[in-house]
Amino acid sequence: MSPSELPEHELEPIRDALVNGLTVETSGSTARPKRVRLSGSALIASTRATADEIGEGGWVLALPLTYIAGIMVVVRSLVAETPLVDARRE
Repeated sequence: MSPSELPEHELEPIRDALVNGLTVETSGSTARPKRVRLSGSALIASTRATADEIGEGGWVLALPLTYIAGIMVVVRSLVAETPLVDARRE
């Protein structure tokens, strides 16, 4: 599937984050959780750095979109225009 096949209520905030950035909460492993702002350009830079290291290809979404790791799977798929498997529903 392509990322555009995700439900619009899940996809639209991620598309918006590529332009406007997003705020995520840290795990709080060293203290209380904190909110961290990530810019759209930081999300795209991370995507490009990942592609440089491991290449571009399909992505499997196995984590919730409430986790930055889940969000980044969709971001990578959107930016690279690569297939996305939504394993949360399978």
